[in-house]
Amino acid sequence: MEFSEFLKDDVPYVNLWTRFAVLCEVRELSLHINHREHLYLDGLPLVSQHLKTLDLHGVGLQETFLDFSSCPALEDLKMKYCEINVHKISSCALKRLSIIYCQSNLNYQVRVCTPCIISLELDDFSDNDNACENCVAYNDGSNKCVLLGGISNAIQMELISQYDIFVFTRDLKQCPTFSKLKTLLLNEYWCVAPDLDPLACILKNSPVLEKLTLQLFYTGGDCVEMKGSYSSMERSSAISEHLKIVEVKFHAIDKRVHKVLKFLCTFSIQMDTDWWDDLVREVDAKDASNASQEESDDDGFLD
Repeated sequence: MEFSEFLKDDVPYVNLWTRFAVLCEVRELSLHINHREHLYLDGLPLVSQHLKTLDLHGVGLQETFLDFSSCPALEDLKMKYCEINVHKISSCALKRLSIIYCQSNLNYQVRVCTPCIISLELDDFSDNDNACENCVAYNDGSNKCVLLGGISNAIQMELISQYDIFVFTRDLKQCPTFSKLKTLLLNEYWCVAPDLDPLACILKNSPVLEKLTLQLFYTGGDCVEMKGSYSSMERSSAISEHLKIVEVKFHAIDKRVHKVLKFLCTFSIQMDTDWWDDLVREVDAKDASNASQEESDDDGFLD
């Protein structure tokens, strides 16, 4: 179902149609509201033995709507441009969770309890003041690692953020092992620390990782894509021996991209481009030039 606009009197009917679709034992349910305001669904949980995919866009979610204990077949949940005002998102069967451009007006953390999760996409989930700090994930009740610990069983994971998320920063101090993770996409948030510690931490704790994608930009547009592979001759013990594909995407070569590419070199990752060696030499030359300039500036200051 898709609506480009609605009136206040339409809301009960949309809720009724949604419940009727569930009663008809649909396997996929999509509700898209393309309007400047959210359409609030009633707060009662869905009950279905057949629903496998739920796709919500532009709706308001409240009370116990996101309690899927009565939806044992639900595997895919997508929420985009939604207002999520619930205490908990819970499902014993959910495998793929996507939360994109959503917000919450709550002054407490939303608990995400999804023990079977294998794929998480989390992009710009915010409240009025903070980004994603109100989102907490658990698998086993542990409170050691708040978000990362709750998705440590993921096989495929995309972590995209435009902010310095406190939850991620705290979790990295006790980073869990992603023992099943095979495909990982990270954006530039994970590559801005001086020593790239967040990126190094994730790689170190992903022992079976096969594909790594680094997306070093926030906005769309044309980008350069470099592909590489892990050198079998000079493998590093600090990274998965199963790593086969490395992709680095960026708009243009800049200092940040230089740093990431040099970092990958330390793990014996070879980029499959004709100009890779020239780029490495260029990076080294720029670093040497910058170091020389800093020394010169320091000498001038002392004089």
